[in-house]
Amino acid sequence: MFSNKNYQPEPSVRLSDNVKGYVEKYILPRQKVFEAIKCVWTSTLPAYLRDHSRIADIYRGRLTVVVDSASYKYELQLRCAEILEQLQRLCPNAKLTEIRLTIHCPDRNFTADSG
Repeated sequence: MFSNKNYQPEPSVRLSDNVKGYVEKYILPRQKVFEAIKCVWTSTLPAYLRDHSRIADIYRGRLTVVVDSASYKYELQLRCAEILEQLQRLCPNAKLTEIRLTIHCPDRNFTADSG
């Protein structure tokens, strides 16, 4: 049996305190970056491209955008350099280095506020 007279148990920490700390440290900063990128994305694109694309993920400087057809993907590819430049200028905390476009199933209905 452990017998140390100087041993003092650590004070108990509530789970809610741990969760709150995790959310404040990891989730909220990412959410702020994502919202800033979404705002720039929606203000940069014309409505017809915005309606056929959505931001899917941001990971290690790569913005992944899902597009509902090859024709819209091609049109976005033509604009990617310009869009990336604007995102880098207006959202420097995102540290974006590239935009990756992927095509999603055509039965998915995109709207301006999805993503």
